[in-house]
Amino acid sequence: MHSALFISGPAPFLERIGTRSQDSLNEGSSAGKVGIMAEQTPDEFIWCEDCGQYHDSECPELGPLVTVQDSYVLSRARSSLPSSLEIRPGSDGQEGVFVLRRLVKRTRFGPFEAKRVPHLEQEGAFPLKIFQKDSVVVCLDSSYEEDCNWMMLVRPASEHTHQNLTAYQLDGDVYFNTSQDVLPGAELRVWYGAFYAKKMEKHMLKPPLQPAPPPEVPETSEETAAYVPPVAEKNLAGNLLIHLDEVRTAAVLPVDPLLPQEESLMGPEEQEGGPPAAQPAPKRAQGRGRRAKGRRPGAAATAGRHRGEGNRQTGRHRGEGNRQTGRHRGEGNRQTQR
Repeated sequence: MHSALFISGPAPFLERIGTRSQDSLNEGSSAGKVGIMAEQTPDEFIWCEDCGQYHDSECPELGPLVTVQDSYVLSRARSSLPSSLEIRPGSDGQEGVFVLRRLVKRTRFGPFEAKRVPHLEQEGAFPLKIFQKDSVVVCLDSSYEEDCNWMMLVRPASEHTHQNLTAYQLDGDVYFNTSQDVLPGAELRVWYGAFYAKKMEKHMLKPPLQPAPPPEVPETSEETAAYVPPVAEKNLAGNLLIHLDEVRTAAVLPVDPLLPQEESLMGPEEQEGGPPAAQPAPKRAQGRGRRAKGRRPGAAATAGRHRGEGNRQTGRHRGEGNRQTGRHRGEGNRQTQR
């Protein structure tokens, strides 16, 4: 063997591989020669199978190699995205999940796939946990795309107007449900459901409190500036009309003292200033008491009662008018006597 002819070091080696003949390579065991050359060759040299030599770049006789690149492989999270959704940057520059086709309300996605761990080293903006029946809590680690499905890419909602997905637990898994119809081009934003938020000790996204409306100012009367209910106002107008009718009925013309006076209808006690005697109400003309056909007995009694009340009121007004007339006549007679 020619192992004694080899000299260590890169410069002697390059000189040697450039001057060595093909015949010398074929002598002895080729495997042993290749092993000895590999041990003494620096790492930056490339072995050429065709010419049987090491080169610091491509082979000067055969030229460069043809390199084939690997195809781009999506992560598990991105490759599991449904065809009705897409992942792209939003208006704020952050990546999110957007809708390509309309999603109706109560559309469910899931379950959420992630590595299950006893606890999280650092909770993100939207942590998820599984609450088991034996009071054991399991956390979902959504920090690596290779361990999760596409649901880890859905951004959490920060306001109630942004939320269109609701997260909840069902049978040891977490699902996302659409809380409203989602139109194409909208971004999916998720937050906890009411019961799940209570278990997670998270707040619910609620609309901001609206300012209380100003109190209603009640209507007031122009004269008294006091509150008058609508019903009382109607009753007041009706009472005024009734009072005007009574005043018109009781109105009497003034007595002229020069004209002859009729005899006073008042007694001596009443002429001296005593209180006027009450006049008896006129008697009703008794009817025959015949009842019309088709009327109920109760209706006839009610009609008679209304007539009696009207007659009593009419008699009362007439009596008041007569008393006032007698009073005026009595005063005229006393003046005449003086």
